[in-house]
Amino acid sequence: MSDKTFPPMHSPDVSAPNPTASPTPSDAAAPPAVPPTAFRSRTVASALAVRFGPDDPDAVRATALRAVQDSVKRYLDWQHHPAPDTPAAGPGEWRLTAINGIEDDLRRAYLDAVRSGVPISEIDTAHDLGLAGVGWDQQPAHPLLGRLEHLAHALTLAEARAGTDRARIRELENELDHAHTRIETLSEDLAHARNTIAKQTEELVDAEWLTGDRHHNTEPGPQPARALARMNTELALANDIDALERAATRDTSGGISKAIDTALPGQPDYWPETTDPDTGRPSGTTDHGPEVAP
Repeated sequence: MSDKTFPPMHSPDVSAPNPTASPTPSDAAAPPAVPPTAFRSRTVASALAVRFGPDDPDAVRATALRAVQDSVKRYLDWQHHPAPDTPAAGPGEWRLTAINGIEDDLRRAYLDAVRSGVPISEIDTAHDLGLAGVGWDQQPAHPLLGRLEHLAHALTLAEARAGTDRARIRELENELDHAHTRIETLSEDLAHARNTIAKQTEELVDAEWLTGDRHHNTEPGPQPARALARMNTELALANDIDALERAATRDTSGGISKAIDTALPGQPDYWPETTDPDTGRPSGTTDHGPEVAP
């Protein structure tokens, strides 16, 4: 294994308490003890593991390298992290506890990376970047795995948004169907209301026609407008029928006699009136007509 297993460690100097020393305000108001695991790093699952499963080779390598790089960076940060009680009583035991916990995480990250088959050169690269204060999210020790993680994460988010959008689309389609149904119902109600208004308007006009002059006239009011129009139509039709019948039965004999008198010369008595002599029934006939020989 590489000699870069751990960064140079500068353990904080924690002085032993002096029982004879008078308590200081800072000692009286010392911060509560911090649990040993409060500042320890946690292994962050790779986006490749979320996408392709924890046993995916690329996901295993990315998770191991991330743990090494981030643990070294966190260890270095805590080495230079000033404690709140430094001016009065030194760095404090809680800081040492946190650093020891991070050191355990760093040792475990190295062992997990080696057991997972990650090349030593890649582990050293992750170590150097973490020692320089660069985390995995800032600059991955393995650029290709970092890019794959970024793409896998973006794809997972896109699919999640697509699922949300599909659910929203289904909701909007249902709302649209309900809206169409509601529009049809309202259209039917509107048509019914219009018909009712038209009918009531006609009845109101008829009522005004009937009762409009009742205070001024003693005679009954006229018929409603519709009934009056119908009666006028029937009367006009009857007049037309009568005119046609009179034209068909008119006597034109007087005109014919006048035309004959105008055309013939002489006096009206120019043509003597004659009568046909009654010569009786022809011989050989009976009351039923002439006899027909067989």
